Amino acid sequence: MALAVGASPSPSPLAAENAAAARARHEMAEMDRAFSRASGARDRPGFLALVHPDAVFLAQGAPIARGRAVVGERWSPMLTPGGPQLTWEPYLSEANGAGDLGYTLGRFEWVEKGNDGQPVVERGEYISLWTRGGDGSWTTIVDSSKPALPPPAGFRAVETVAQGGSGDMRYRVERAPASASAPEQRRVVVERKAPGGTWATAMEVFTTGSAVSASPRP
Repeated sequence: MALAVGASPSPSPLAAENAAAARARHEMAEMDRAFSRASGARDRPGFLALVHPDAVFLAQGAPIARGRAVVGERWSPMLTPGGPQLTWEPYLSEANGAGDLGYTLGRFEWVEKGNDGQPVVERGEYISLWTRGGDGSWTTIVDSSKPALPPPAGFRAVETVAQGGSGDMRYRVERAPASASAPEQRRVVVERKAPGGTWATAMEVFTTGSAVSASPRP
């Protein structure tokens, strides 16, 4: 059937998905940069506004922080004048087809005063998972440092700390307890669903932690 003059064909579902994912990738990267600016400016309200109420934050060597209130407590030193300063910059963002779930990868810089009063700088990488709410706003639901650690041999999760998903993307955060020879281990797994319906790991990050309260480090 011929199209009416001036009419344009409706976009295909695949094209609509691609557009939604592209928009989400851009929005997540911008939100991640806003998150970093809030941290660098020690803007507590601005920082916490970008943390999901049920967020899970995994800092290398520190206990798991569950929930916005706990994240606010643990990150208080970085949000207080004179404390350590943490900023970062994303270099990659990926989103699901619906454009409401995804993750950013980036590099962080941690600066604090050493015992001699001179700045000590630590750099590394991180992953943040983002979810879009019904009002269109983005918040980070999972945040983890991304140390260059080899996958631990025989990782056996005893607890699923968090999990979720939407469309063709899903994630889970798992924990394995400390042993006599190893600290607590945590794993963040992001999976994507292929057109055939099978799920495959798109990203996997391991960190180690402690059950003892401590100031978080990225």
